Amino acid sequence: METEDPRAVLGGKDVTLIAAATRDLARMGEPTDLLQLVELATTNKSTGVRLSAAAAAADILSRHRGQPGQDALPDDIASAVMDAVTKVDPGKNPAVLSVLAGLDPKKSLPRLGRMLRDPRNTVRAGAGLALRRYALPSSAFHDTLLREHAETWLADKRVPPDVKLDLIRLAGELGWTGLEFELTRAAAPGGLHAEALTQARERLDARGSLSGWAGLYRSLGHDLFAVDGDDTASEWRVVHAEGITGPDGTETFVLEDGTATAEGETWRLVWFPTRNEIPGAAVLQSITGRAFAQVRGDELIKAAHEQSASLAQAHAGAARQLAIAIEATEEEPKPPVVLAAISARLAAGDSAEVLALLEPLIDTKKPKADLFYMRAVAHHNGGDKAAARADLDTYFERAGVKSKVRESAEELLASLK
Repeated sequence: METEDPRAVLGGKDVTLIAAATRDLARMGEPTDLLQLVELATTNKSTGVRLSAAAAAADILSRHRGQPGQDALPDDIASAVMDAVTKVDPGKNPAVLSVLAGLDPKKSLPRLGRMLRDPRNTVRAGAGLALRRYALPSSAFHDTLLREHAETWLADKRVPPDVKLDLIRLAGELGWTGLEFELTRAAAPGGLHAEALTQARERLDARGSLSGWAGLYRSLGHDLFAVDGDDTASEWRVVHAEGITGPDGTETFVLEDGTATAEGETWRLVWFPTRNEIPGAAVLQSITGRAFAQVRGDELIKAAHEQSASLAQAHAGAARQLAIAIEATEEEPKPPVVLAAISARLAAGDSAEVLALLEPLIDTKKPKADLFYMRAVAHHNGGDKAAARADLDTYFERAGVKSKVRESAEELLASLK
């Protein structure tokens, strides 16, 4: 908490404190706070207060969208908030349109559709953000209403090209199938529309095959667009050819009609527009609100070193999938990437692949001692004890007493005698 009593602060004049109070209410506010927040979002002279108040109201509403364990939004408050938002000019604060994402979609989506045709690009952008706030949380897991509206918007000649571009992207992010004709017709020839259409098609295709879901995912600790986290942020899942693996073991992963069944839940694959400045992060999301963002790039390399041991204990297929993902990060992998892939391949027991990856690293003027230990493990796993012993001898000749793998090397040598 940034303030002791956020509700008392809202009536003050210190904009810094008021903004802090809205951030507190974003996490612990109740429906009874909504009208005051909407008033701040539409009338306060401070841009920062208007933005934070709108976000706080949207965050409160996200906790009352009918998910298990959530209290329903009282009808009188929902009606009052809808009236308050629709009576103001969204040009004064386009972010206030995000409040509509948490209200009755039969009323809010037509309103957002009109905002998508607004001549002001800031208003159109605010409406686009509201659509994602509505569609990406797990509360919209089986929603079809937005797709139906989007089909109409894509065909509407009054909808500007920038909005249609965003709708094409949204189709890929959410997995709207059956809109190939509408998407193609809405895409302007060449440029960004063509790129977005190609990407949307790729994402739609990815949902239909296990390879499209495969990879390492780390828990966000909360649902998409939620602000209240939990203590699961360090959990991970790996989707691979033999199932889905987590800290508790491996379970079957069954794909059907673009969704998956695993761990007793239904899952979907969505693409969050941005995550840590990485565009288009894939998110594995359960119907109960658990969300795991796909790990890639430098984060993936770091995860390989952190997770290889536990992955090996959990399932070889999970470690193998991790290696495949690592090897695909660069066309010509640099040594750190190769070493991460080797760690994962060792965990998977892929001796032949490890030997192939190690060869160019060892075939240098001064190869590191640890590389010979890794090759010894690969030879041992492959059944070539003589080669393993020879590599261990080389390792001990070169390694210092503080080598991190010395104890493991000694244990391996002892097993060969």
